[in-house]
Amino acid sequence: MKTSLLIIAIVTLLFIVQPVYAGEAEDSILNEIAQWTTIANLDQYNILGIYICEIGTDPLVSTLDLGPGKYHLYMSGDMRIQDIDATLYESGGEAIVGDTLPDKEPILVFRLRERASVNLEIDPFAFTEGDDTGYVCVLVVSEEGGEVFDFTGTLTDKVEPPPIRNFADVDMDVVYNEEIGFRLDGINNRMTDRSYENLQSQVFEPGTDVNTLNMELEPGFYMAYVISDSRCDTLSLTVSTSDGTPLGQAASGNCIATSIFGIPVSENVQFNVGTGFSENNPDLQAYSACLVSYMCGLDVESRKALLDNLYQSQVATYESDENYIVVMEHGVDVIGRNDTATYEYDLGPGIYSFEGVGDQAVSDLNINAFDADGNPIYEDTQAYRSSRAEVELTEPTHVSFEVSIGSTMVDVEEASFYYILYEHVPPPAEEE
Repeated sequence: MKTSLLIIAIVTLLFIVQPVYAGEAEDSILNEIAQWTTIANLDQYNILGIYICEIGTDPLVSTLDLGPGKYHLYMSGDMRIQDIDATLYESGGEAIVGDTLPDKEPILVFRLRERASVNLEIDPFAFTEGDDTGYVCVLVVSEEGGEVFDFTGTLTDKVEPPPIRNFADVDMDVVYNEEIGFRLDGINNRMTDRSYENLQSQVFEPGTDVNTLNMELEPGFYMAYVISDSRCDTLSLTVSTSDGTPLGQAASGNCIATSIFGIPVSENVQFNVGTGFSENNPDLQAYSACLVSYMCGLDVESRKALLDNLYQSQVATYESDENYIVVMEHGVDVIGRNDTATYEYDLGPGIYSFEGVGDQAVSDLNINAFDADGNPIYEDTQAYRSSRAEVELTEPTHVSFEVSIGSTMVDVEEASFYYILYEHVPPPAEEE
């Protein structure tokens, strides 16, 4: 996986996610929340609060003002996080309970006899290679009593929890139906915040391994999202025209899969959604759903405008205390299908990254770097819509970054792309 600091202006349940692969991170944290929500419902516990925080390499400390009751704190990291530990402290600093197991899903169970303020410390233990930030969710769950009066700290978003309920007569099919609705609402909000037009969504009842949605679509670029409830082990999507011409496909093991596709003429498009289950539970069935959104037109100006809307307005948030970077230049350009765009800089000693992401027509964007003599100092060997060339210089150097289109998903003469050059700077020295 290529890591990145490009920010897609996507709000999932009203929180902003920063990397180029923001879709993966937000799908991941949304999936974690939905999984914990289902677990709480299955255990017949009530969810009192759902919180999302950004975490770097330093511990994250939050304060919870809680009423008397028995609590479970469920926590998870997104796909960039491999291991986090969590400890709960009294206001005076004495530890109440901790979880230091080697996983990214700590659980803390404790009881308060009276209202009290407690401090929750989440320690990042391991990230995926190349990553040093991620998102964690914290679900405050009540087994008995309980009330959240306040949650303070570095909070990215508070998600509205489901209503308090009496579980005596709850049908578990209703729980899973609510879970698929929770996921679908999150996807709907995300597409709306991207300025995409949600055209149709369809929930499929359990009982069929493959479900089909047919839509008549005009020329343009589209995104299809498929989701399932947490009983599903594998999820697949195939997109094709009515005559069977493939347009896109996706598969996932985490209940969410996506596909972007473009069509040059009006087509009747078929979406096939498949659910699969482990060998231990071959007879299981699950809810699934498909959401189709219109992204933009085929013309390069429409694609460029969408990129500009997603990226340009977010540059001010790149330079944060957690990222330790200084943005030097950024913009949106248009390039011919077989052309090369060159960006030249005189750079001093240091570490620099030049990143780019192509528009909806691009399936492979290439970025290569050369010194003043034309010697390659970074070569792009991966086929992704986004790319990042990182160079480490020990002396002043004239560097050229060359951007080209490796491949496109539809036949276009031109494509647009967003680019950004930034320098990595050391974190501030810790105060003694």
